[in-house]
Amino acid sequence: MTKTQLVKAPGQDGDIFLKRGTPVELERPTGSRLLRYVDEGGYQFLAGEVGNGKPYVWGVARIVRVFAEDKPTQEPDLPRPIEPEDVRVGMMVERRKGDAAMRDRVQKIDGERIVGTDWPWLWIPVHAAAGWSLWLVEDQPEPVDPDAAVIEKMARAAHGLNCAEGWHDWDKHDESARELWRNEARATLSLLRETHVVTPRTEQ
Repeated sequence: MTKTQLVKAPGQDGDIFLKRGTPVELERPTGSRLLRYVDEGGYQFLAGEVGNGKPYVWGVARIVRVFAEDKPTQEPDLPRPIEPEDVRVGMMVERRKGDAAMRDRVQKIDGERIVGTDWPWLWIPVHAAAGWSLWLVEDQPEPVDPDAAVIEKMARAAHGLNCAEGWHDWDKHDESARELWRNEARATLSLLRETHVVTPRTEQ
């Protein structure tokens, strides 16, 4: 049997069928939840162990969450035309007409007026009537999570403490699995902030 074939696994409302190697979250009657990988006849602790012929039995555990397979996203070709109403703060846009072009990063959107860092009238509706077009040169940057560094450290530490002996290699888990550990770290940090002030060291 290949890893692409479906195998039976216990879901919350009965048996479900999943691909071998699918990362899932198990829940035990005690309420504890664990990350595991579906295998024929049971599960594995690590994705690399799937298909070794020695799965762990499901027992009383039930699958409460199935993680989607990571798929690379295809970046759109840039620059490309963009409608003024689709422009967001942080984007780099360009107003074009023939060989003329005015490029700027969007600082503010004031009604129908798009304000740039250097060009306060980067775009207004009359520009379209005059033959100008608007192009997206660079999408808005992803927001920076100030907790990202500590979340990563907490997730790796929890992973190292809770994974079975010999399976502590963080890089052997796929991104869906690592994100589960990060989510647990975020929840822990959120609970800590209910009673303590927690800020990055540079802000103290």
